Amino acid sequence: MADRGAPSQPPATAGGQEGDPGAVENVEDLTGFVQTLLTQMQDKFQHMSDAILGKLDEMTARVDELEAQVGNLVKESKADLGKLDEDEKK
Repeated sequence: MADRGAPSQPPATAGGQEGDPGAVENVEDLTGFVQTLLTQMQDKFQHMSDAILGKLDEMTARVDELEAQVGNLVKESKADLGKLDEDEKK
């Protein structure tokens, strides 16, 4: 299974007492791990947000194009109906 940018494993606990230099180092490691994890989550969220906005822009352009095509078809059908009415009057 591919690594999908998963954060590294949290630091192992030193099992030290309060005031133990190993315990302070472990807290610093944990803080660094949490900051890294939050940064990764923020980056992924931003990437997903950008992707969603890009898809919305693409859909907007496609809907605009579709509206223009429908408008053209309506104009053409009205013109064709006008020609039929003229032909029937003759």
